Amino acid sequence: MTLMVLGLGCAGGTESTPEVTAADPTAVAALPECADYAYDAETFAYCAFSQAESAGDMGAAERTCELAGRWRDACVVAAAEDHCDAGIEHLLALCSGPACRFGMLDLCPSDDLFQQIELCSSAGFYASDCSGHAAERWLAEGPPPEDIGRLLALDSSAGDTLGFWAGVALHRLGEGSCEDPPGDLQPSPRNLKSCQGSMKRCAREPESCAEL
Repeated sequence: MTLMVLGLGCAGGTESTPEVTAADPTAVAALPECADYAYDAETFAYCAFSQAESAGDMGAAERTCELAGRWRDACVVAAAEDHCDAGIEHLLALCSGPACRFGMLDLCPSDDLFQQIELCSSAGFYASDCSGHAAERWLAEGPPPEDIGRLLALDSSAGDTLGFWAGVALHRLGEGSCEDPPGDLQPSPRNLKSCQGSMKRCAREPESCAEL
């Protein structure tokens, strides 16, 4: 395998050579496929990242990703694509930051919207986007009416996202309202407001909501 390594210099000035640190010999021994890049720890780490998807099983991929340096989180997400059967709790535990957890949850989502929203809370800054993607998938599957009421009643870290998608779902359903959705649950104030805004938008732009 050949990796492209780019060197950038300052135009019109003297080019400086960045300091190069060799990869740890133990890491090189563990991943001989990247031995050609042992002279530079950064290049070796990127090579490890590029090898993870072809590692075979998830355990082997995890060991490879431990050698990927600053690409470690991106590495485990890429490796998980064919290994969702490893279990989402295990995959989330491999992540060191919220962006990685968001990637894992998008890649290996729960079939249960409400479980997915709960898991999305671990995505920190990305919790709203994570929950929004879950609600979008839920809407595409044609959810039962009572789920709309359950969604509106949730008080989660997803911000205005849940109310927005509940409003689109009510518009498509053609019955019920944000104030009185299907079921016997009361909408949370935040979701109620965003649901009302969503339904107004759908009334103005029905074609747009039909395409969501």
